[in-house]
Amino acid sequence: MQRKSEKRVQRLHPRPRKARGARSLPLDILMFKEGEWWVAQCLQYDLTAQAKTVHELTYAFEYALIGHIVVSLENKLEPLDSLPPAPDRYWEMWRDAIPLEMEKVEPPAFRIPRHIPRELIPTAQRQFRVS
Repeated sequence: MQRKSEKRVQRLHPRPRKARGARSLPLDILMFKEGEWWVAQCLQYDLTAQAKTVHELTYAFEYALIGHIVVSLENKLEPLDSLPPAPDRYWEMWRDAIPLEMEKVEPPAFRIPRHIPRELIPTAQRQFRVS
């Protein structure tokens, strides 16, 4: 019998192969409170953000995601390739988390350098859960 620490966690969505040129990027984002801060942890990529409120957290996460993609493209790197999946403990938290209905909000206007073609910045299809 396997110990809990040895048990592999089943991944929800397969990790997208390439972000460049993708029209959308399916992401699962776990939100949880740590002290006085809300934390957003992406599962497919070990990308995180934190903020004081849930509303600010969605903006902070989107900002971190787009920022990572822009910096990768500016350095001629494949976006998100350097990020492994989130550690297993977050996948375990996801399994017990409650789905969160998010209001349809227009994406925030980020300042993306003009030389980065907009079609290289994928829109994120996000599923949020709160733990």
